[in-house]
Amino acid sequence: MNDPTSKMYAHLTPVELAPLAVKYMVAGDERELARIRSACPLKTYTMQDSAYIDRIESFLRMANAWGLLYWQYQHERMRAALCMLITLSKGIETEEAEHEMEGRRFTLNFAESCLLAIDIALDEVCAARGFDAADARKIVDAKVFVPRKSSQGQAVPDTETVAKVKELLLCILMDRN
Repeated sequence: MNDPTSKMYAHLTPVELAPLAVKYMVAGDERELARIRSACPLKTYTMQDSAYIDRIESFLRMANAWGLLYWQYQHERMRAALCMLITLSKGIETEEAEHEMEGRRFTLNFAESCLLAIDIALDEVCAARGFDAADARKIVDAKVFVPRKSSQGQAVPDTETVAKVKELLLCILMDRN
């Protein structure tokens, strides 16, 4: 550790070294990365079994990914409903207004179909992996989706969406062992 850069690294904390390591890792500078790694102290830890920790962390990541989808579709659903209410409140009965309402109804039904699909995917993935889907919903402050009474028969979960969301959730939840 005779060069000035290595001496400088030796005075940095691990928290300060981490962004530098990422910078040189991304840049592909293995020499500088090795110098940074050598400045970071080695420690020995006692911890719970890594399979246990990995499984919990992967469940939390999966729940958060599902939650992003849930809240995205809830946002689309509420936005469409609000736009419909605004159009109705204006009392405009033109062909253009009817066309806009039809588009909003389509968006509303699509969002509800997606919400039903992601609920099914979550339930099936959790059941297959021994988790409770209610725990995932609680983490992201979500509820089992129930479509509007007026959309009965129109909000049908799309099997392709169910399959794609299941694939995504399983990929995130994939066991490492």
